[in-house]
Amino acid sequence: MGRLVDEPLGVAERLDEFLGNSIYSYDDICAILRLLFNAEEWDVIRQAAIKDWEHRNPQVGSGAERWPEQRPSWNAQAEEDWRKMIELRNMGIQV
Repeated sequence: MGRLVDEPLGVAERLDEFLGNSIYSYDDICAILRLLFNAEEWDVIRQAAIKDWEHRNPQVGSGAERWPEQRPSWNAQAEEDWRKMIELRNMGIQV
């Protein structure tokens, strides 16, 4: 995958390719990121994603609500929750 610190754009592109078009649950996306990145890198990704989301969406609320620290009770069968899962995936690769 490469080192996040050395090549962040390349890592993001490879992560996007790796994830493909699939929709992942909160548990799945967090497990994938924890397997691919060490704890420090994972925290950097999460914090940067939250900050970037808040910058892009200043009227919508906290980015931490979009990438919560604790497992949310999202239901993949509910359209709103399904969108949150897509948004979480995108947050992880856009930073």
